[in-house]
Amino acid sequence: MFRSSRKIEEVFFYLFFIIIPFIFFIYFLYSNKLIGFIDASNQFFPYRYFLANSVLKGDLPLWWPYTALGYPFIETLQSAVFYPLNYLFVFLYKDNPFLAYNLGIIFHTILLLIVSYRYYLFLLGNRYVSFISSILFSLGGTAVTYSDYANFHASIVYLLLCLYNLHLIIYKLENNKDIKINILTYSLSFGLLVLV
Repeated sequence: MFRSSRKIEEVFFYLFFIIIPFIFFIYFLYSNKLIGFIDASNQFFPYRYFLANSVLKGDLPLWWPYTALGYPFIETLQSAVFYPLNYLFVFLYKDNPFLAYNLGIIFHTILLLIVSYRYYLFLLGNRYVSFISSILFSLGGTAVTYSDYANFHASIVYLLLCLYNLHLIIYKLENNKDIKINILTYSLSFGLLVLV
């Protein structure tokens, strides 16, 4: 009985983590406004829009022609051409580009909530404190402010995932446990951190 109530609480926490960013950013889902400020509208949204249009046309976005005489788009770190999660909402850019961009920010906020909860749970050991801490961290001033910098907002998730798995690897090595899955997760999260 006690074990099943803990599982129900965990399921509730994860469902809450999926729903709360949509409630938090509801204004941006129904308006043609971007989550973010100056950098979102001047740099990251145009880059995502250009990337989506290029991919939908079947082109590899090598050159950004809209600033000065242009520059290599694929080499610009902020374009994140090789980041695989940029392609989740690429088809939505054709119909509603603002919604597509905002869903990307909301998706990374959901990931941030889940990863920070798991990391806090490992560090603190208390589900309720970890639940509240992850909400305060993921929807607090710093994380919301950095949603203006789409790449940095996404990289926070992978940095936390790297730290979490590094802690797990150290803990499991001290207790002679298998670390293969943690090394794989650490490697993937570090790779995504670089690609973001």
